Amino acid sequence: MTDPLAIATIVAALAVAAMAFVETARNRPPGRVLFIGLGVVGAIMVAQALVAIVRLAGGAGPEATERVVTFIGYLLFAVAVPPVAAVLGKLEPTRFGSALVGIAGAVLAVLVVRLQQVWG
Repeated sequence: MTDPLAIATIVAALAVAAMAFVETARNRPPGRVLFIGLGVVGAIMVAQALVAIVRLAGGAGPEATERVVTFIGYLLFAVAVPPVAAVLGKLEPTRFGSALVGIAGAVLAVLVVRLQQVWG
C-alpha cells in the first residue's frame, strides 16, 4: 500500500459518492459523468492493488498469515466494487441507480481505510 494512492482513491471515491448522492436527490439516473468517475476510481484502485501485490510479494505488509489473507480479501473486494457499481448503475436507470453508485463510492472509501489499517 502507498499512502498517496490510498488518499487519491479515498478522495476520488468520496467525490463520486457525493456526485451520485446529488444526482439521487435531484431524482436523476446515473449519467456519463458518474460512470467516468467510477472508471477513474477503478483505475486508481487497480494501480493501488498492483503496487500492494508487488510489495506484498517483496515481503512488506502484514506479517501474520491471517492478516495477509484478510488483506487480500479486502483488496479483491475493493477492486471489484467500481465495476460492479457501474453494472448495477446501468441496470437501474432510475435515481436508485445513482444511489447504488453513491453507496459503492462510500463503501470503497471505507475499504481503502481498512486496507491501510490491516497493512499497518
